[in-house]
Amino acid sequence: MDQVRIGRYIDLQEAQIAAGMLQAQGFAVHLQNEQLGAVDFLVRQAIGGFGIWVPEDEAEDAKAVLDEAAARAADFEPDPEIAARPRRLSVRILGYVVYAGLGLAALSMLFAIGSFLYRGFFGSD
Repeated sequence: MDQVRIGRYIDLQEAQIAAGMLQAQGFAVHLQNEQLGAVDFLVRQAIGGFGIWVPEDEAEDAKAVLDEAAARAADFEPDPEIAARPRRLSVRILGYVVYAGLGLAALSMLFAIGSFLYRGFFGSD
């Protein structure tokens, strides 16, 4: 059975959401370039993004599902009350803790690499 491309996305998460939505509706979906495109943004652009492919006989219905979802997304209005809320202090503190943890992990790796190189040049104690 021939497959046809019904959509192309530059963003992997958007393509996965579209493919998942179609799979939940019962369509046989193939997400093209998913593994290769996840490597780097420049690779994503070079290969033309991520393609959503379905069997030819399901293409019209699948395209209609994607078009309906795009129309609903275009009509979405965020709640201004929620958007105007300041971020909680706990969220900011959590961000600082995560960054500090990443910094300590990087320093630990540098120390381990330095120790390894030192032993390689000067022998073990």
